[in-house]
Amino acid sequence: MKARFSETQSLLEQAVADRFFSGASLLVFRSGLPLWGTEKGMTAYPLEGVSSMPVSPETLFDLASLTKPLVTAFLTALLIQERKLFPEEKIAAIIGEGASTPLSHITLFDLLNHASGLPDWKPYYLSLLSDGEKKICSFDKQAVYRSVHQERPVYGARDRNLYSDPGFILLGEILEKKSGLSLDRLYEEKILKPIGGADAGFRPVDPDTGRAEGFGEGRTFAATEKSDLRGKIIQGEVDDDNAWAMGGVAGHAGLFGTAKGVFTLFKEWSEGFFGRKSLLAGETVRTFVERGRFQRDWGLGWMFPSGPASTAGNLFSRRAFGHLGFTGTSLWYDPEADLGVILLTNRVHPTKENQVMKTFRPEIHDLIYREASDA
Repeated sequence: MKARFSETQSLLEQAVADRFFSGASLLVFRSGLPLWGTEKGMTAYPLEGVSSMPVSPETLFDLASLTKPLVTAFLTALLIQERKLFPEEKIAAIIGEGASTPLSHITLFDLLNHASGLPDWKPYYLSLLSDGEKKICSFDKQAVYRSVHQERPVYGARDRNLYSDPGFILLGEILEKKSGLSLDRLYEEKILKPIGGADAGFRPVDPDTGRAEGFGEGRTFAATEKSDLRGKIIQGEVDDDNAWAMGGVAGHAGLFGTAKGVFTLFKEWSEGFFGRKSLLAGETVRTFVERGRFQRDWGLGWMFPSGPASTAGNLFSRRAFGHLGFTGTSLWYDPEADLGVILLTNRVHPTKENQVMKTFRPEIHDLIYREASDA
């Protein structure tokens, strides 16, 4: 008898052998329960200055932009449910900027939908570098916020969708201003405590002390890229330089977790979608992820399959939604099949020039979908 998900397992093993990434953790789930999972490879290649250990279910990956839906959009949805935030609310009023600023016409909806017209990315961390040295003088979240406040949109609001890190940095600031709590503290209070915890959080290695804290002893970390800026291969420290300059906690990046941790957080979305027990009400989830409510391939904090070139492959339905992380992480879920896939890799190790995930992700998602149909 053929072993469960044997072809998927072989494909993942081959990807490690071909150095698509040094290691990976994969979890397939259905109907609110894990269906199958596996770990392959090592946390790093055998390079100087990094710890190379077998990837285990306890290995923490830098989730990168999965922070956007799993933390920032999640918290925003909760505050909308509580009527502390409103989708059409102008963000300039919230952050205290005057009506004449470039942000005056942008709404919360625009930020969540990547329709604000703000640029995709800017190197805000550069303003915090000391003269002649490649290091951060001090972690300064407020300085990054002030820089984003001065951004001029490159498109008119809702003219088109342009994936924007600055937009989600602003969302993080809005959440902090509305709650009076730091983003990581708000995440703990509003999400982690009510669901009983999840193996996902910020700052696994404290940037001030260099100590691994908050996730327990003996945890391993998937390495990411070799950074000329920081003079080392990054491991256990957020890869994104803007998030790093903000102290490791930001609305666009900074979350670390295991596949199980991602599943625990996302389960609130999938359960809420079907009206099952969840922090998120069914109508809230549908407002964020039902494709028919949006003109293009973005929901609120989530993306939709974009045709034959979708990273979700060709078999997930048009109702599917998910997100990618720059480091090589992804999450896709299809409510028609009530089937989801969490794939965590470190494809940027040791260089972010590695682009192989563009073809690997669709291939493995199609294979998983077919094998799940037989499971």
